[in-house]
Amino acid sequence: MPVPDVANAARVNALSTMEHVVELADSVVHIADQLHERILEEIACYQNRIMPDSQKAVMHTLMDDELLLRQRAQALYAEATTYVIHGLDQPQRHLMALTAAAAEQIRHIGVIAETTGLIGEILSLVGGIATGRLSQVEAALESIKLHHTALKALKPAPQAKT
Repeated sequence: MPVPDVANAARVNALSTMEHVVELADSVVHIADQLHERILEEIACYQNRIMPDSQKAVMHTLMDDELLLRQRAQALYAEATTYVIHGLDQPQRHLMALTAAAAEQIRHIGVIAETTGLIGEILSLVGGIATGRLSQVEAALESIKLHHTALKALKPAPQAKT
C-alpha cells in the first residue's frame, strides 16, 4: 500500500481531484444538517407562543436554503468528475476548515437570521463549482471568510464568574 505524501497533499490545490469534490459535498451535507438542527431549535424556542411573521419568513428562507444545499451536494456527488476545478490557489485543507467553521457557526449562532448571508455564500461557492467559474468560487470563499470573521465578532463574550 502506498504511503501518502502528506507534505505534498497540504499543497495540492482545492477541488483539483474528484475526491476533493466529494469531500466538499460531504461538508455541504454537514452544513445542511447543522442548519436543519438550528432551525428546529429556533422553532422549539417559541413553544406555545406565536412566531412573528418576520421570523416565519426567516425560517422559510432558511428551510429553502437547506433544501438547496442538499440538492447542490447531491449534484456534486453525481457529477464529481466534471466539477474538478484547476487553478484554485487554495489548499484543500483550507477549504474544508472554512466549511467546517461555517457548520459550527450555524450551530451556535445566537440570532438565526445571521446565517442567511453565510448560507448564501456557501450556495454561491457550490454554484461556482458546478458552473466551473473559478472567479465565483474565489469570490465566495473570500465572502465566507468575511462572514466567518464577522460572526466571530458578533459572538457574545463569556460572562465572568462572580
